[in-house]
Amino acid sequence: MTTVYLFQVDSAKENRPFFEGMRDASPESVYFRGLDFNVGPWTPDGVRVDLEIGESQPRCSLVLIELEAAEPTALRSSRKYLHENSIEICSEFLRYLNRVIKDCESRADPREQKIAFR
Repeated sequence: MTTVYLFQVDSAKENRPFFEGMRDASPESVYFRGLDFNVGPWTPDGVRVDLEIGESQPRCSLVLIELEAAEPTALRSSRKYLHENSIEICSEFLRYLNRVIKDCESRADPREQKIAFR
């Protein structure tokens, strides 16, 4: 079973159709918007985490989402993350995830249970 977690970091209006489409494509996904997240000096538009729990070892993938109106700009913009350390990206994302959980707890948001695995 794979669970999709979608975090919209940049709440720009022009990004909404993309994230709404992602949510519609995976209606059972967990979606969160509202807190900032940085990768080095950069701020991605979003993050997608796929968590697969099956009979073998659990697997997790983290994808940084960078949205641009034109493909050449998107390719150039996404390359900026190549120089960032993967371990540091994961560490920063875990800090971000803890902030998301605390935010959900403070507002009695039911998504907290799905995000925190409690």
